[in-house]
This record gives sequence, C-alpha cells and structure tokens, in this order.
Amino acid sequence: MGAKTIKLSTPLAWVNGGSVTEIKLREPTGQLFIDLGEPRVIVSNKAGSIVWAEIPETIKAYLDRCIDHEGGGALLAQMSLSDARKVKEALVSFFHAAPAEPTE
Repeated sequence: MGAKTIKLSTPLAWVNGGSVTEIKLREPTGQLFIDLGEPRVIVSNKAGSIVWAEIPETIKAYLDRCIDHEGGGALLAQMSLSDARKVKEALVSFFHAAPAEPTE
C-alpha cells in the first residue's frame, strides 16, 4: 500500500501554534473502495463525448479517511483552492494507478 505526500503552498495554522506544511495521503484500501465506491463516473453527452464526472461527496469521504494527519479532512476547510486541488488530484491518481481489469 502506498502513500503520497503533498507539499502545501500555504501552511495551515494548527494546534499549539504549530503549522502543517504538507499532507500525507494514504492509499485507499479495498474495503474503503467497497464501502464508498468510485469517486468519479463516466458520463456521455448527446454528442457522444465521454468525460469523467466527479462525485464530490465520495471524494470528500475518501479524503476524510485517507488524510493521514490529526484533523483529517477538516484540514481542507483551511486550505487554499490550489492546495485543495492538489490534494484531490493526488487522491484521484490512486484510482488511475489501479485500473479495473476485465474479468474473463
């Protein structure tokens, strides 16, 4: 199981005057995937274009459980938009790295 460390461009104030300068994100487990499902789904429009649509509630649930820091997903409320996007993309990259293989 892997983890990713995301350096924050803007440190977050934390308890006892400390600060958080990076977020460690644990790879989702198989059980977590069974519990929460896909964080994105494939959709198509009338023209036939296929795109990924994110499911914000599912992404938030993953981040709440995968951010490896006291406070977990609550840290997102303090993050800059840029840092929050980096953390979200790091989470989604775990799913890119573990594509579903068709069963025979």
